[in-house]
Amino acid sequence: MAAPGNVAARRDTRVLLPFTCDSLRIPDELAEEIGATDAYVAVPICKGKVQRVEIGKDGDGAFLGRGWPEIAAKFGIGAGWFLVLRHHGRGMLTLKAFDDSGCLRELPASTPAAAVEATTCSRDTTYRPQFLSLLPQDSMGKMSLPPTFCKAIGIISEHCMITLKKASSTWQTRLARYPNCVHVGGSGWKTFCKENGIKVGDICTINIIEPMLWQVVVTAQ
Repeated sequence: MAAPGNVAARRDTRVLLPFTCDSLRIPDELAEEIGATDAYVAVPICKGKVQRVEIGKDGDGAFLGRGWPEIAAKFGIGAGWFLVLRHHGRGMLTLKAFDDSGCLRELPASTPAAAVEATTCSRDTTYRPQFLSLLPQDSMGKMSLPPTFCKAIGIISEHCMITLKKASSTWQTRLARYPNCVHVGGSGWKTFCKENGIKVGDICTINIIEPMLWQVVVTAQ
C-alpha cells in the first residue's frame, strides 16, 4: 500500500469527469501517473481532510473504488454533476464538484466544529464562487449564468460590464438578460471566444477574482 510520499511527484494533471456513484472512472493515463494502488483525495474547502481511495482496474479501464462512495455521499453528488479531479503528484488528488446547474458546491459541514472549520477554510482565496459551463450550440453568441451563481456574487441587475481574464490578457464584455436569465454576451464575448479558439463543446470554468473580474479556464474537448 503506497503512502503519499512514496510516489515521485509528476506534472499537475487536471481532468473533468461526469459523476458516478459507486466508483469513478478515471483516465488510464492518470492511474499510471499515480502509480499506486491507493491515492488520497483532499477537498479544498476543508484543508487537512483527506480520504484514501482505491485505484482499481477492470476490463473497462481504471477507476476510483473503495473510499469513493464516502466522498460522493459527503458531497451529496448527484446525476448531471461534473467533477474536476487534479493530481498534484505523490498520489495526492484534489476534488471540486459542480452541480447540475454548473455551480461549485461546498462540502456540507456535518457538525458544529466542522461548520467552524468550513467557514475558516472558505476565506481562502482559492475558494470563491465558481461555475462550469459545457458550451452548448448557441454559446458563441452568449453564455448563460446559473441564477445561484449570480446571487452568490451579487449580480441582481443586468447591463453591467465585466472583465474576462485568461492568462495575462483581458477582454471587456457585458451582462444582459435573455429572455429571463442573465448571460455574458455581446461583441466582447464573441471576440473572447474567437481570439481564444473556443468552440462548441469546450468547457469554461469561471473563477471569481473580484465581482467584475473573472478568470476563465478553458478545457478543449
